[in-house]
Amino acid sequence: VYPLLRPFALALCLLGYPLLVKGMVGIGRLLDKGTATMVTSQRAEVERLNQVKKDKVRDNWDKILIPPGEDGEIGTLDVMRTVFGLTGGGNTLVGNAVSGVMQYYFDQFLSWLGEIFYDLAAIYIKLISTFFLIVLALTGPITFGLATFEWFYAGLAAWFSRLIHILLYIPLLNILGAILETIHISML
Repeated sequence: VYPLLRPFALALCLLGYPLLVKGMVGIGRLLDKGTATMVTSQRAEVERLNQVKKDKVRDNWDKILIPPGEDGEIGTLDVMRTVFGLTGGGNTLVGNAVSGVMQYYFDQFLSWLGEIFYDLAAIYIKLISTFFLIVLALTGPITFGLATFEWFYAGLAAWFSRLIHILLYIPLLNILGAILETIHISML
């Protein structure tokens, strides 16, 4: 009796096909929104730590600034006294300043490069998944129709598995973004 009822069950599924596809895509969007909150919370933490780092760099820079002379002006003698001062600590001050500035800009460059690569990958994956979802949505009714025949039973399961696979691209991308932001947080 089951093989006789299969065409009727598939015909009912074809009648509700738009609702089925919208439901599956809706579940994918809910997963996307759920995992996107992880990325936004991590990015907020990165922004906070970047601000703390900028404040510390500014405080250290204020310590390195050359104090003005007795006349209120910064002259060559004041610079020479600060850099090659009598205390002998001037060279370490200049070395620390150069090292700190180089480290800050190198960190900024790595952060910028990581964000560019992540954004490019996100755009590419979202574009590809949208294209594949459109193709799967168009071939779905044909797959349901052919699944009434015994030779094409496995096609329906393959169609569902591909749909689920494509819908999980974007949540996995969000999880990867959260992992990258966690690495960024540990670097900061």
